[in-house]
Amino acid sequence: MAALRAHKSSQSSQGSRPSGQDTGLAALPQELQIRCVEFLALGDAASLAKQISKGTRAAARRALTRGRWRPVCEVARNGKATIEGVMGGYFKGDDNPQVGKRTWQERLAGLSDASRALFREAWALEPAEVMFIINLWTRESYHEAYLFLCLVEPSADGLRRVLAACEYSHRECARRAGHSGRPSLADDAEERESLPSELVGAWLRGIGARLFFHQQPTLFGEHLECWEDPAQAAGFVWASSPDCGREWLHESMYGSEEYGMYGEGIPNYIVDKARAYCSRWDDQIKKATFLRQFMGIQLVADDMERDPSYWR
Repeated sequence: MAALRAHKSSQSSQGSRPSGQDTGLAALPQELQIRCVEFLALGDAASLAKQISKGTRAAARRALTRGRWRPVCEVARNGKATIEGVMGGYFKGDDNPQVGKRTWQERLAGLSDASRALFREAWALEPAEVMFIINLWTRESYHEAYLFLCLVEPSADGLRRVLAACEYSHRECARRAGHSGRPSLADDAEERESLPSELVGAWLRGIGARLFFHQQPTLFGEHLECWEDPAQAAGFVWASSPDCGREWLHESMYGSEEYGMYGEGIPNYIVDKARAYCSRWDDQIKKATFLRQFMGIQLVADDMERDPSYWR
């Protein structure tokens, strides 16, 4: 690892060196370079594959294609096509005596043992990276992505691992869509497309788990405390709530059956809803940051309720 630090230091302080004058990582034998690269995060390893130094570039590429990161890279390159090539249709044919939806096991019956092992190995190695990869598949179809998740996490026992893996995908997909990833009242529905909350919902339906974000907030929320940024966790909850938070907003302004109130606003409704998700959090700073994201939404809802020109 000292070689890696020296490599980064030499890059920042001296820029590109002439051939034959490499220092740090590039000065090591290639086998040692490969071992060092395998200790890096996948994104850092991928960036080294673009280095000017031929030796460093070759070592990084070998680590990505034949070393520790090979399963993840194989999922990125061929995973979607592999599933697409074998998956059965969503519905059974009319000539089938048991017409209806196929289970994920039936849809993946043609998947080879080698592919199954590869997918599981990739997920065990770097779930956050794999979640981001399969979440990108959802731009075209959710089928391949949720079937992948069903294979690697076939029961609700994997909920903690799945939710923990969602932070990077939520933040990065939000950034690419042009919004912050935190709760907002943005009107453009496209801003909420391809966020991992939709994929998690599809996975839960696929494995037959009767779990719903808005019905079991404490259960889902306790698995979000591990997120480094609680503001992003708040955005994930908002995106997972009915109609991306619009239903909470409407009920805050006009009442709900749950509260037995109709035609009038419910004080602090949105904040109370959010509080249920972080009720078991031990980190009070994270909890305060999480709730603060919804306080702004609540203030907007209160203003909208007082102003008759809004939605009435």
